[in-house]
Amino acid sequence: NAKLRTRIDAVDDKIDAINSGTDAKLDARFNAFAAKYFATYETANSKNPPPIDSSNDSNPERGLLGTTPPTLMDPSGSQHRDRAPEIIIVDKPPVLQEANKERR
Repeated sequence: NAKLRTRIDAVDDKIDAINSGTDAKLDARFNAFAAKYFATYETANSKNPPPIDSSNDSNPERGLLGTTPPTLMDPSGSQHRDRAPEIIIVDKPPVLQEANKERR
């Protein structure tokens, strides 16, 4: 039993070592991506900055790079921050319905 416990501990240690290395690699890849993305984003926006909407300056929910979170719009045009827009399910076009019947 002691031998088995020792082997299990050794395997656990190997798994921990692999996981910590994987985390570090993923962190490094993410940080490289984030740096490249934000450098590109800021460069693109410095040439053509988005218009500043001063009507939302009192908004406490200001987000990344001074932008406000997107507001969801429903088809009637009213704004709702607390619920998602309706999902409209569209039937398949008749051509696809015919193709499906032929396949069966």
